[in-house]
Amino acid sequence: MTIRFILVLTLIFTTGTWAQEVSVKGKQLFQVHCQVCHGVQGKGDGPASVSLKPSPRDLTQRPYKYGCGPGAVVNTLRTGIEGTAMPSFSKTLSEEELWALGSYVRSLQSSCCSQ
Repeated sequence: MTIRFILVLTLIFTTGTWAQEVSVKGKQLFQVHCQVCHGVQGKGDGPASVSLKPSPRDLTQRPYKYGCGPGAVVNTLRTGIEGTAMPSFSKTLSEEELWALGSYVRSLQSSCCSQ
């Protein structure tokens, strides 16, 4: 085995492990902070959704109002959406947690946009 091959395998393994950790963390954060409004599958049908106007967004459908690229989703999580029940998580979640949650939210889309 060459050193290049070992480095490539290491990169693949650690990247996959890191991605899995982010996905697990993002799902946990979603369950704690988002599921009550957006529902288990992110379809905007959580138990609190019946009393919210406007209704929570169906996160499985695109496009999102402020974009569905990674930075746009994290920015929405960071700032919230005025005039809706969507809060800002800037004081609740760390930057790492915002990105993990944003990654999970993007994974709910059946067809991720390229924005």
